[in-house]
Amino acid sequence: MNAKTTAPSQLSKILYVELINEKDSVKKLVKLPLISGITWGDFKLTDSLGEGNYRIRAYTNYMRNFGTEFFFDKTIKIGNSWANKVFTKTDYTFTKENNVDK
Repeated sequence: MNAKTTAPSQLSKILYVELINEKDSVKKLVKLPLISGITWGDFKLTDSLGEGNYRIRAYTNYMRNFGTEFFFDKTIKIGNSWANKVFTKTDYTFTKENNVDK
């Protein structure tokens, strides 16, 4: 973003987005093309990716000149949704009393 005009910057053409584990190791890196300062994308998460807290960090090459405190950095939780299934057992008894369903 241009600090004076707040318009999207034309300086950077690539956004680097990293998925970082709790040991500060980059597990995924995607490079997204910027068009007028805008892009979109996603991470394909594999089954081998362990559960835990991960960080999504995003920056442009130009932003690297000013330090990591200017990067986007967000912590997220990644878990196995299949591991938290809820199973219930339901029993139903149908009776009649004086010809009325109970």
